[in-house]
Amino acid sequence: MKKALLLILLLPLFGFGQLIDLESNLYDSDTFRCATWFIPDVVPCTYYSNNGDTIEINFWSTAFNGVQFTYTQQKKTSITLNIKYDVLRSDAGSARTYIGLFIYKDGSVVDYNAPDIISYALNYNYKSYVGQAIGTYERSITTDLSNYPTYDSLLIHTMMFYAGEPSGSGAYMKFHKNDFYVADEFTDSGLADSVIFDNVGIVGFDSDLWLPDTLYVAEGNNVKLYNDNVAYIPANKKTRVTFDWTCSVGNETSIYYEIDGGVAVGTYAITCRAQNEIGNYTDIVTSVIKVEAKAALGAKVILAIGNSLTSGGWARMKPVIDDSLNVTLTSVGNQGTAPNLHAGDGGATFLRFIGATSLLATAGVLDVPTYVADSIASPPDIIRVSLGINDCFGVTAIATIMTNAQTLIDSLLSGSSAKIIICLPTTASNTVFGWMTNYSNFIGYETYILRVRALNKLIHSTYGYGAYDVRVNVAYDTMVLDRDGGYPKVSGLHSNGLHPNQTGYEELINGTLNVINHIYQ
Repeated sequence: MKKALLLILLLPLFGFGQLIDLESNLYDSDTFRCATWFIPDVVPCTYYSNNGDTIEINFWSTAFNGVQFTYTQQKKTSITLNIKYDVLRSDAGSARTYIGLFIYKDGSVVDYNAPDIISYALNYNYKSYVGQAIGTYERSITTDLSNYPTYDSLLIHTMMFYAGEPSGSGAYMKFHKNDFYVADEFTDSGLADSVIFDNVGIVGFDSDLWLPDTLYVAEGNNVKLYNDNVAYIPANKKTRVTFDWTCSVGNETSIYYEIDGGVAVGTYAITCRAQNEIGNYTDIVTSVIKVEAKAALGAKVILAIGNSLTSGGWARMKPVIDDSLNVTLTSVGNQGTAPNLHAGDGGATFLRFIGATSLLATAGVLDVPTYVADSIASPPDIIRVSLGINDCFGVTAIATIMTNAQTLIDSLLSGSSAKIIICLPTTASNTVFGWMTNYSNFIGYETYILRVRALNKLIHSTYGYGAYDVRVNVAYDTMVLDRDGGYPKVSGLHSNGLHPNQTGYEELINGTLNVINHIYQ
């Protein structure tokens, strides 16, 4: 619906002191959004029934609802949301409800279903109500507008969502239509021109398709390139973008492109294009699949340096290398137990590994030669470096992370004769639910993923294909990890958003092992 038509239909509703006509403007399929953040393709929130003065909504796990409008010709210093709702059923005997107001500048269209709307907001304010039994509740919240006098317009959206207590429970909620409104705190002057409800359509986003320039695959191995690793897809948009792969070998599904073990040695061009919901192509990326014969590696020694994905996952990853390559692989390190020794340190960053507490340090100083001589059984032929996840939390500049990475790589090059493989760090499960399980809120989820993607591109461009040193290569681990099935779940919901399950570890190591095969061609 065009905005001009909206103004004709909606402006008569906004006389001074009147409430918003929610039945005609809030609860239709275009303006009232009812969508699960975490598992939209499995158990979507449903518009249950419209019964006179109430609307019943079936929430399961977590759902988000709200209404968005543009506010211009600012007259007052605050805005208040009032809401009345019933908890009709709460499977676990309690419910957590959030209500909030979010402010954006200059009427910028922002998808108000986005899990990380906070990162785009000028200001946000929300309240959490925990332990709600079946019953009726009235809430209100006020957000200050006085700090934004210079903008021509502000985009304001309301938020209402329910989260089951404990995780995975569900509830039925009922909204009282005449008691879900934004309080009329504007002056009567120009009111009809200053507040409108706008049907917000599906908002475009940059899918940011990216692949390494060349993907090496050992003959006989299977590699799956998952769409939501190739692209940046906000959690709520999984069903709003589709992919069109083109390659003379392999197989395409709705989730990934697979190079199966039957593909002959050779070089194959591959292209991925993203399509929006109306079939228009919005982005394209090209790469090369290079299938290589399995090298006769013989006996090799490997040192795996990393964070919790190494300390907790190396014992599950190393056997995959043993089974997939022609190699007799010995792991060394001062952590873990044989035959899966490693140098994994939970929570580690590039900065920690070059500092006084580094597993590679002697007397508080990074000292790779001494570590190789004194702390491990044999000098490594291969050093696998898997860091970057913890670096991308917080606000450390990506350039600073890269500087720390270079310090570590330089030390490994000068302190050993090993071939070094830097693994592209993984992002997170593709539902915010897994993230919230780890961190108790959804703040930072999208920002973190974007930071990891930015870091991956720089690692690849700096160190890939021997660009920095002939002994250094980059492995595409992050591209081959299933962000859905590769993370733990309980009752169908992700129970950990950062640490893969057995399947996930077995998948991501494919990036490393195929590059190991390549560097010994």
